Parts: sequence; C-alpha cells; structure tokens
Amino acid sequence: MDEHHKRIIRIHRDTPDHILPLDFYDMLIQRFIPLLSLTYVASIIGVALDKGHFLRYAFMDKSTYITSLFVLVWVSLPALLWIFLRGSIMFPHLAEFWYKALSFLQALLITVMAVLFPEADIYGMKVYFIETVPIFLLMYFFMVKGAMPKRIAYGMNVLGLAALFYGSLIHILFGT
Repeated sequence: MDEHHKRIIRIHRDTPDHILPLDFYDMLIQRFIPLLSLTYVASIIGVALDKGHFLRYAFMDKSTYITSLFVLVWVSLPALLWIFLRGSIMFPHLAEFWYKALSFLQALLITVMAVLFPEADIYGMKVYFIETVPIFLLMYFFMVKGAMPKRIAYGMNVLGLAALFYGSLIHILFGT
C-alpha cells in the first residue's frame, strides 16, 4: 500500500475497564464460599469420625481442623481455576472443560494414592478419597451450572466461618 491508502482504525470504548467480572462478588458469596464451607464442615466431621472418639476430635483437637483445611485446599483448586478462566477475556469458553479435566485428574490421583498407599491414611487420606468426587460434583452443579439459593448460601457461609473461628479458638486455647 502506498501512503495515500493507509487504513486507520479507531476504537471507541464505551465501557470502563473491569479487573474482576461484574458478577465476581455473587460468584464468591453464592457459589464458591458456601461450597468451601460445606467441604470444611464435612471434613471436620469426617476426620473426627475417622479418628474414633468423635466428641474429643471434633471439639478439642486442632489437628482435625488443620487436616480439614488441607482437604479444603485440595478440592478448591478446580473451582479457583474455573473462576479465573471464566473471568478472563480470552478463555471463558474453556473454563468448564478445564474444571472437568482438573477435577477428573485430582479424583484419579487421589484414587490411585488410596489404592497404592493405604498406610497414608495417617494424614486423613481416607477423608480426601471419600469427599473428593461428591464435592467436585456439587461444585460442578452449584458453581459451573448455577448458583445456590441465597438463603442456603448465606447459611453455609456463616456455618463455615463459625467452624473456622472455632478451629482458631481451639488452636489458641490448647496451644501448639
């Protein structure tokens, strides 16, 4: 092209930039945090039941709450990836695929670990194994496909926060 036929492209933007998606707050409050709260409380109950003396381990043992935090981190990885991909400009169409792929890989990995290393139950491996698939399915239906009803979501948020606060209180009261 010569100088007289240069194309000039001007882009006029009519919306301000947003670092986070517009529904990010609702995504956290009605999708992500309630499911993490459910996972945390279910893990506390599962670990306490697995250790034997339920009342002692559920209400006075800080290792139950710490192990439950590890379970929480384990199952939150696919959901965090889904949130980041869904909120990105270029990859929202891949968010559901990567959620399914990472969930499947984590479920496969924990199954292989439970079969090959049954003695690893000392770190709560049985709870990881039992909770992984149901939590991933719940997260798929209540995160990827749609949000929870607000009353249930808010109730679960309060329940999870109370369990986290109580676990911190146990840590302070009973020391290290």
